[in-house]
Amino acid sequence: MPLDRSADTRIAVLKNINPDMRQFEALDKLSVSPLLDVICDPKMNNQPLPHVDLQRNLHPHIAHLNPSQKKAVVTVANACLTQSNAIHLIHGPPGCGKSEVIIGLILQMWLAKRRGEGSMRILLCAPSNAAIDDIFVRLINFRQNKLTKCAKYNMVRIGRSENKNVSGLTLDSIVERELQKHRNIQDNEEERKMELSHLEAKKNQLEYQKKHPGLKGGDEDYLITLQEKLTATERAIEDLKSGRVKKLEGRELREKKRELEVHILENAHIIATTLSSCFNSQMAHALSLRKLNLSCCIVDEATQCIEPDTLIPLMLGVNNLVLVGDPQQLPATVLSQKAKLFGLERSLFARHQQWWLKQPRDAANNHCHFLNTQYRMHPAIAQWPSEYFYRKEVLSHESLESRSAQFPLQPYVVLSHERSQSQDECNYHEGVMVVNLVRKIRESNLFESTTTIGIITPYNRQKDLIKKKLGSKQNVEVGSVDSYQGRERDIIIFSCVRTEGVGFMSGVERLNVALTRARQSLIIVGNFKSLEKDTTWASLLNNAKERRVHRYVSSSQELLSEVIKPEWADRIR
Repeated sequence: MPLDRSADTRIAVLKNINPDMRQFEALDKLSVSPLLDVICDPKMNNQPLPHVDLQRNLHPHIAHLNPSQKKAVVTVANACLTQSNAIHLIHGPPGCGKSEVIIGLILQMWLAKRRGEGSMRILLCAPSNAAIDDIFVRLINFRQNKLTKCAKYNMVRIGRSENKNVSGLTLDSIVERELQKHRNIQDNEEERKMELSHLEAKKNQLEYQKKHPGLKGGDEDYLITLQEKLTATERAIEDLKSGRVKKLEGRELREKKRELEVHILENAHIIATTLSSCFNSQMAHALSLRKLNLSCCIVDEATQCIEPDTLIPLMLGVNNLVLVGDPQQLPATVLSQKAKLFGLERSLFARHQQWWLKQPRDAANNHCHFLNTQYRMHPAIAQWPSEYFYRKEVLSHESLESRSAQFPLQPYVVLSHERSQSQDECNYHEGVMVVNLVRKIRESNLFESTTTIGIITPYNRQKDLIKKKLGSKQNVEVGSVDSYQGRERDIIIFSCVRTEGVGFMSGVERLNVALTRARQSLIIVGNFKSLEKDTTWASLLNNAKERRVHRYVSSSQELLSEVIKPEWADRIR
């Protein structure tokens, strides 16, 4: 259709295809990756792991980890420092401290670097900005509060971040600060002389090392790196003498920024980014200059991304890949049913784990590490998920019973009613029951003001109904199962909605997420006539009846008395 130049024209952006193109590029370049064989065939990922001593040469932070966490940290850290071309899986069920293990792994590798036992530059990735910022903030806090100035690792965040604690450590913000520092030095004669003196001393040191390469090894890569540093230092001296940085604009300014980007990445110990952004122009340029020698790539939430996404970091020359996640929780979102049929929804983690599950767990070459102790849920909440999803292998830490001793609600209750589902995936009467229960809990004055309550429901119509009935005063977050993944609350009320078929509730991963968000008390509310026909739901309901935590209730019944501990019942207002 010809364009009418006399009329207004509106252009709409339909989709950003860059992430899709990176997936295709990653698949195309997989053939030259050192991990090609082990990616394609898990059986090739079978080199024996180095023997580790869990008592010696440990970073102090690792001392408080439990045995399964400690073994995963030390084994994977040693393997990444001494071996290559391997994939390591760390399987962390809900509440088992996956983030603590990632931090421990980084700190253990940092300790080895400080002792001169290897180099360390870690690429830290996750599928989303929220996930990568969460672990990045933990590393920032540890660096600020636990490490001395001379022992601190250098960190940089690639891409944008909405987190104010992270924004100052993005690559763009660090580059801008460096440029401003140079401008300020040129405006201050005394500072300019001091900086010149520092650069001249650095130049002399580099020239001496170049003339005596035997002091640190005279291999070709070392000499090339030395010459590049010397050239960069000489250029910095020239820029400072001429005042050129202050006047830079256009192409020269872009070149200076690119030079600073490479310098920052070269000196970073931890580079954090989302998977889709890890092979951007900044990283690719540093790679082309041979400045990115990565010890390993750690991917958090690795079970929430499709396999092509996990391949993107491999374009940076990664030869040790550490995948952290839980295939029993929600996978990546894939809308195409045909794509699901062909396995696009399955992560690289899940595919490799299926092979390792058939191997002896204590084999010397088993690269799948299982974290077996959870610290989140009261044991009564964790019991059925552990039995059904994790082969009874997830233990509850001994502190959890005593932590909940003075909590007024029973830890686990299933409330069954007979009110039918309305149309459009909404159960009005169940929604009212849930709202009334929340109000009674808030009005009872039995709970600390800091006690958090969350309501989970699989359907948007039910979520909207409950939000409307609750109002804004109750300080309760109502969300979908997907929105609660990775989060927790003291009390979780799970509104199941369904009485017609199983529908959205048939996914075992979705059910697992919903049941493992509560710390102190989990209350499941539903009409289970149709759900109990499903194998998984039948197991849950039979288990609840055997444990005598299943109650039949009417929609008009006051529910707080059904879920409160007997010794607290006489205190209800």
